[in-house]
Amino acid sequence: MKLFVLCSVIRNSNNKLIELRQIPSFLSIAQTLHFGRAAELSHLSQPALSLQIRALQHEIGIRLFERYRRKTALIAALPAERLEDLREVERKRELATKG
Repeated sequence: MKLFVLCSVIRNSNNKLIELRQIPSFLSIAQTLHFGRAAELSHLSQPALSLQIRALQHEIGIRLFERYRRKTALIAALPAERLEDLREVERKRELATKG
C-alpha cells in the first residue's frame, strides 16, 4: 500500500489523524453488524465500543452505522475499496505491534 493511501485512510476531512484503535472497532462492527459481538471480538465493553465509534463518526463527519432495535446496518458512506484499505491498515498495525 502506498503512503498516500495510508494517510488518506487515517486522516479526517480536517487533516487530523484518526486514532488507530478506532479502526479495528469499526471493522469488527462492519464484519458482524452487531455491537455486542463486535465488542467481544475487540475485547471491549459494548459502551466503550459505542463511544469509540461515536468519536470516530464525529472526527470524520460521517455517520457510519444505522442502529435499530435488533440489528445494525453499515451505511454506504464508505466505498468497498476504502473498507479494504482500512483492513490493510489494521493488518499492518497488528504486524507492527507483534514484530
